[in-house]
Amino acid sequence: MAYTLKGLKTWNSHDGGGWQAKLLANGKVIAEVTDEGNGGPLDWLFMPDTSDDVVAFGAAHGVTDILASRCIVRCDTAADVAVCEMVDALENAQRHKKQVRRWCKTETLFRLPDDKEGAYRTIKAVYAPPVRKFILQKYGPTVTIANESL
Repeated sequence: MAYTLKGLKTWNSHDGGGWQAKLLANGKVIAEVTDEGNGGPLDWLFMPDTSDDVVAFGAAHGVTDILASRCIVRCDTAADVAVCEMVDALENAQRHKKQVRRWCKTETLFRLPDDKEGAYRTIKAVYAPPVRKFILQKYGPTVTIANESL
């Protein structure tokens, strides 16, 4: 089963920062999860649903007894850790994308197939057709130009 997050909102707090997101199982919202940013476990608001996705999530993470509740529940389970890791990964991806956009304003970024994920080669020129032509002539058609995917 594929779990993803949607609608991540973050804010600053006295204990570092808080966030709220919807947890989806196979594209269907099963819970709204909140970290108030003051320490302690996450707040879970499970959707009133008894579908297979929700039941499978409850069984996998030991929260089957609270799935039917329509109130916010603080449950300190393995699900907290899994969701926090997904939030961290999502925030890191958003920060990385923002940084790449910033670089692309003044430079041309590209990757060769053998380059590490997240590593870019740069040309200190704003992306334009002549720059694209130069990159393709020098490195071949397998190069990925980051400026084109924004």
